[in-house]
Amino acid sequence: LKLNKVKTTFQKDVVIMARTFAGDRWRASSMLLPKVKMFVDLSRFDFMLVLDSESNDDHKYAACLHNHLPGMLFRFQEQPSNWENIFHAPFHIVGSWYGRTGYDRQQWSTFFLDEVAEPNHKAIAVIDADGCIFSHLTRENIFADDGRIILRAAKRKSAYPGDTHALMLPTPYDFMFIDRMPITFWKSTFPKVRTHISTIWN
Repeated sequence: LKLNKVKTTFQKDVVIMARTFAGDRWRASSMLLPKVKMFVDLSRFDFMLVLDSESNDDHKYAACLHNHLPGMLFRFQEQPSNWENIFHAPFHIVGSWYGRTGYDRQQWSTFFLDEVAEPNHKAIAVIDADGCIFSHLTRENIFADDGRIILRAAKRKSAYPGDTHALMLPTPYDFMFIDRMPITFWKSTFPKVRTHISTIWN
């Protein structure tokens, strides 16, 4: 019996993204990236690490990772010109841990991940740099049979009051659990959320 090899190509319309920086590299390098290598088929999905453009250390970190995960994509975000006004989340709302310098830039960055995605990316699956993928990632994990994105959340009051404050909307579901990542959004959702926040906050 002779079996002919069939080369199959996949449309990589989903990108898994993590936002980090070189100063937090031990988290990504020890927790997330080994699991990506183990459980994510980079012939079917893109995986992208988003870093700080102005940081030489971030560029060095990306170059180092490229040798270990050659299929990984890297993007470098510019720091916005008005960063001093927007990168100081009020501690009384989000708490000192989530309002600390560096983390607030990561929060801002997440709202603009669509701008670093490729044109072929229709969906963006967001995961924390210290997140953990613990089983093989397939499209069936992300999309239902009818093509809608599968959402996994606990129905409870969100532990992150900054979300409710920023959106001016109730947040009755909590998605921030390690076994519910990556959290997938349509790429088209990101500009809509930015418009919503800009409108309600004038």
